[in-house]
Amino acid sequence: MSAHRFCIETGRYGSKRGNLLNRACPHCTTTELGFLEDLAELPCFDPIVEDELHVLRCCTLYNDVTNCLSQPAKSAIFASVKSLFDDVILVRESARMLVKIP
Repeated sequence: MSAHRFCIETGRYGSKRGNLLNRACPHCTTTELGFLEDLAELPCFDPIVEDELHVLRCCTLYNDVTNCLSQPAKSAIFASVKSLFDDVILVRESARMLVKIP
């Protein structure tokens, strides 16, 4: 699933790679960099990282795409992503959905 443009991937490259803030979901996290940097100094700061699970499970930016998944695929994603890979049909369906995301 790493052939995508989610921040979990793009934030790993170049001069951005050392900063976890570059992997935060731009839709679910404030985009004001100064505020984020202040929050990052707190010991309990845990940004919402735009990774595959976040996109598949909870990011509202991708609701129109994830709503197209079948009920078995949605159930597998929320129960355990590992169970998604137990069924080739669900893997194909999820991959097709992820490819639609710009």
